[in-house]
Amino acid sequence: RIFSNGQLFNHLFPARAGDVYKVLALKQASDDSLFSTAHVVSALILERAISTLVLILMILTITDWPTLGIAGMTFLYRGRHLQRCMLTVGVAFLAVFIAQKRFPRLRAWLRELVRGFRVILDLRRFLVVLCLSVAMWTLEILSMKFVAAPLGIDLQLGQGIFVLLLLNVGIAVPVTLGNIGT
Repeated sequence: RIFSNGQLFNHLFPARAGDVYKVLALKQASDDSLFSTAHVVSALILERAISTLVLILMILTITDWPTLGIAGMTFLYRGRHLQRCMLTVGVAFLAVFIAQKRFPRLRAWLRELVRGFRVILDLRRFLVVLCLSVAMWTLEILSMKFVAAPLGIDLQLGQGIFVLLLLNVGIAVPVTLGNIGT
Protein backbone atom coordinates (compact mmCIF):
# COMPACT_ATOMS: atom_id res chain seq x y z
CA ARG A 1 0.00 0.00 0.00
CA ILE A 2 2.80 2.42 0.89
CA PHE A 3 4.66 1.80 -2.37
CA SER A 4 1.47 1.97 -4.44
CA ASN A 5 0.52 5.30 -2.87
CA GLY A 6 4.09 6.56 -3.26
CA GLN A 7 4.11 5.76 -6.98
CA LEU A 8 0.73 7.46 -7.38
CA PHE A 9 2.06 10.56 -5.60
CA ASN A 10 5.16 10.53 -7.85
CA HIS A 11 2.84 10.75 -10.86
CA LEU A 12 0.56 13.39 -9.37
CA PHE A 13 3.02 15.71 -7.63
CA PRO A 14 6.36 17.15 -8.77
CA ALA A 15 9.83 16.63 -7.29
CA ARG A 16 9.45 12.94 -6.34
CA ALA A 17 6.96 13.71 -3.55
CA GLY A 18 5.96 10.04 -3.56
CA ASP A 19 9.46 9.01 -2.51
CA VAL A 20 9.30 11.40 0.44
CA TYR A 21 5.92 9.88 1.33
CA LYS A 22 7.40 6.36 1.14
CA VAL A 23 10.24 7.29 3.50
CA LEU A 24 7.94 8.83 6.08
CA ALA A 25 5.25 6.12 5.83
CA LEU A 26 7.72 3.23 6.05
CA LYS A 27 9.45 4.82 9.06
CA GLN A 28 6.10 5.30 10.79
CA ALA A 29 4.88 1.76 9.96
CA SER A 30 7.98 0.10 11.42
CA ASP A 31 7.90 -1.44 14.89
CA ASP A 32 11.71 -1.57 14.99
CA SER A 33 13.17 1.30 17.03
CA LEU A 34 16.46 0.97 15.11
CA PHE A 35 14.61 1.47 11.80
CA SER A 36 15.91 4.95 11.01
CA THR A 37 14.94 7.30 8.24
CA ALA A 38 18.42 6.76 6.78
CA HIS A 39 17.68 3.02 6.65
CA VAL A 40 14.45 3.64 4.72
CA VAL A 41 16.20 5.99 2.30
CA SER A 42 18.96 3.40 1.87
CA ALA A 43 16.40 0.70 1.07
CA LEU A 44 14.74 2.91 -1.55
CA ILE A 45 18.10 3.76 -3.10
CA LEU A 46 19.04 0.07 -3.18
CA GLU A 47 15.77 -0.83 -4.89
CA ARG A 48 16.32 1.89 -7.48
CA ALA A 49 19.99 0.94 -7.92
CA ILE A 50 19.20 -2.73 -8.52
CA SER A 51 16.37 -1.86 -10.89
CA THR A 52 18.62 0.54 -12.82
CA LEU A 53 21.41 -2.04 -12.92
CA VAL A 54 19.00 -4.57 -14.42
CA LEU A 55 17.91 -1.99 -17.04
CA ILE A 56 21.55 -1.26 -17.92
CA LEU A 57 22.34 -4.98 -18.22
CA MET A 58 19.28 -5.47 -20.43
CA ILE A 59 20.36 -2.53 -22.57
CA LEU A 60 23.88 -3.88 -22.94
CA THR A 61 22.71 -7.38 -23.85
CA ILE A 62 19.65 -6.66 -26.00
CA THR A 63 20.28 -3.39 -27.83
CA ASP A 64 22.16 -3.63 -31.11
CA TRP A 65 23.75 -0.19 -30.88
CA PRO A 66 25.27 0.15 -34.36
CA THR A 67 21.82 -0.36 -35.95
CA LEU A 68 20.23 2.52 -34.02
CA GLY A 69 19.92 5.78 -35.88
CA ILE A 70 18.64 8.88 -34.14
CA ALA A 71 19.03 12.26 -35.83
CA GLY A 72 22.24 11.13 -37.51
CA MET A 73 23.89 10.09 -34.24
CA THR A 74 26.03 6.97 -34.26
CA PHE A 75 26.62 4.66 -31.33
CA LEU A 76 29.58 2.63 -30.17
CA TYR A 77 29.62 -1.15 -29.92
CA ARG A 78 28.61 -2.94 -26.69
CA GLY A 79 32.19 -3.35 -25.48
CA ARG A 80 32.76 0.40 -25.55
CA HIS A 81 29.49 1.03 -23.70
CA LEU A 82 30.44 -1.51 -21.04
CA GLN A 83 33.87 0.11 -20.62
CA ARG A 84 32.34 3.56 -20.25
CA CYS A 85 29.72 2.31 -17.75
CA MET A 86 32.40 0.62 -15.65
CA LEU A 87 34.61 3.73 -15.78
CA THR A 88 31.70 5.96 -14.71
CA VAL A 89 30.80 3.64 -11.83
CA GLY A 90 34.46 3.47 -10.77
CA VAL A 91 34.81 7.26 -10.74
CA ALA A 92 31.58 7.59 -8.74
CA PHE A 93 32.75 5.05 -6.15
CA LEU A 94 36.12 6.80 -5.88
CA ALA A 95 34.41 10.18 -5.34
CA VAL A 96 32.16 8.74 -2.62
CA PHE A 97 35.13 6.98 -0.98
CA ILE A 98 37.10 10.23 -0.82
CA ALA A 99 34.09 12.28 0.33
CA GLN A 100 33.12 9.88 3.12
CA LYS A 101 36.55 10.37 4.75
CA ARG A 102 35.86 14.10 5.06
CA PHE A 103 32.19 13.99 6.10
CA PRO A 104 31.21 11.87 9.14
CA ARG A 105 27.48 12.11 8.38
CA LEU A 106 28.07 10.66 4.90
CA ARG A 107 30.10 7.85 6.49
CA ALA A 108 27.24 7.09 8.92
CA TRP A 109 24.73 7.08 6.08
CA LEU A 110 26.96 4.75 4.05
CA ARG A 111 26.99 2.35 7.03
CA GLU A 112 23.18 2.34 6.87
CA LEU A 113 23.42 1.65 3.15
CA VAL A 114 25.71 -1.32 3.80
CA ARG A 115 23.26 -2.57 6.44
CA GLY A 116 20.50 -2.37 3.83
CA PHE A 117 22.66 -4.23 1.32
CA ARG A 118 23.17 -7.05 3.80
CA VAL A 119 19.41 -7.42 4.13
CA ILE A 120 18.67 -7.36 0.41
CA LEU A 121 21.65 -9.46 -0.65
CA ASP A 122 20.16 -12.59 0.86
CA LEU A 123 20.40 -14.80 -2.24
CA ARG A 124 16.72 -15.74 -2.43
CA ARG A 125 15.53 -12.18 -1.83
CA PHE A 126 18.07 -10.80 -4.31
CA LEU A 127 16.99 -13.25 -7.04
CA VAL A 128 13.34 -12.30 -6.49
CA VAL A 129 14.24 -8.60 -6.83
CA LEU A 130 16.21 -9.29 -10.02
CA CYS A 131 13.40 -11.35 -11.56
CA LEU A 132 10.80 -8.73 -10.67
CA SER A 133 13.00 -5.99 -12.16
CA VAL A 134 13.40 -7.89 -15.44
CA ALA A 135 9.64 -8.50 -15.54
CA MET A 136 8.89 -4.84 -14.76
CA TRP A 137 11.18 -3.49 -17.50
CA THR A 138 9.94 -6.07 -20.02
CA LEU A 139 6.33 -5.08 -19.33
CA GLU A 140 7.30 -1.40 -19.74
CA ILE A 141 8.82 -2.18 -23.15
CA LEU A 142 5.79 -4.24 -24.21
CA SER A 143 3.44 -1.43 -23.18
CA MET A 144 5.40 0.98 -25.40
CA LYS A 145 5.24 -1.56 -28.24
CA PHE A 146 1.43 -1.77 -27.92
CA VAL A 147 1.10 2.02 -27.82
CA ALA A 148 3.32 2.39 -30.92
CA ALA A 149 1.54 -0.33 -32.96
CA PRO A 150 -1.61 1.71 -33.81
CA LEU A 151 0.67 4.48 -35.06
CA GLY A 152 2.21 2.08 -37.56
CA ILE A 153 5.52 1.88 -35.69
CA ASP A 154 7.00 -1.60 -35.25
CA LEU A 155 9.06 -1.07 -32.10
CA GLN A 156 11.65 -3.82 -31.66
CA LEU A 157 12.79 -4.93 -28.20
CA GLY A 158 16.18 -3.22 -28.50
CA GLN A 159 14.61 0.00 -29.74
CA GLY A 160 12.06 -0.11 -26.93
CA ILE A 161 14.72 -0.52 -24.30
CA PHE A 162 16.67 2.41 -25.79
CA VAL A 163 13.56 4.59 -25.64
CA LEU A 164 13.06 3.44 -22.05
CA LEU A 165 16.63 4.49 -21.26
CA LEU A 166 16.03 7.95 -22.73
CA LEU A 167 12.74 8.27 -20.85
CA ASN A 168 14.30 7.32 -17.51
CA VAL A 169 17.17 9.75 -18.00
CA GLY A 170 14.62 12.45 -18.82
CA ILE A 171 12.49 11.88 -15.71
CA ALA A 172 15.33 11.19 -13.28
CA VAL A 173 14.64 14.53 -11.60
CA PRO A 174 11.05 15.44 -12.45
CA VAL A 175 10.05 19.01 -11.82
CA THR A 176 6.55 19.06 -13.23
CA LEU A 177 3.27 17.48 -12.27
CA GLY A 178 3.26 13.89 -13.54
CA ASN A 179 6.42 14.50 -15.60
CA ILE A 180 4.37 16.45 -18.17
CA GLY A 181 6.71 18.04 -20.65
CA THR A 182 9.52 15.51 -20.15
